[in-house]
Amino acid sequence: MSRIKIWNRVPDRSQLHVQVEGGEGAVDGFYMVSDGTTEEWSDGMLRAGQTRSLRTPNTYNVGLVLRFAGASTMTVKAHVEKPGGSHHGDDYEEPVTGAAGDVKAVAIGAVTLQS
Repeated sequence: MSRIKIWNRVPDRSQLHVQVEGGEGAVDGFYMVSDGTTEEWSDGMLRAGQTRSLRTPNTYNVGLVLRFAGASTMTVKAHVEKPGGSHHGDDYEEPVTGAAGDVKAVAIGAVTLQS
């Protein structure tokens, strides 16, 4: 599997959901929107799960940095939920395995429908 996931032609007012589960260590996230909006997401925020609205005509990027404190697997889960509740494209679930001291990255993107 790939540690990069991009959804294209995402309908306006969809929701991006991102969560990290399991593993020994911590994850940091960076959320960036083409309109200049940026946020840092902490390990606690990502373990609880983050949801953000997706509005046209923007692109959205999430960069995750997984830092392993011991040999383990962290699972990154993400999906885009359309306004009616169904999912846009395929859901993303990527187990990332590392040893103590390893640092690994995952990139997630969404491009909304352009007007």
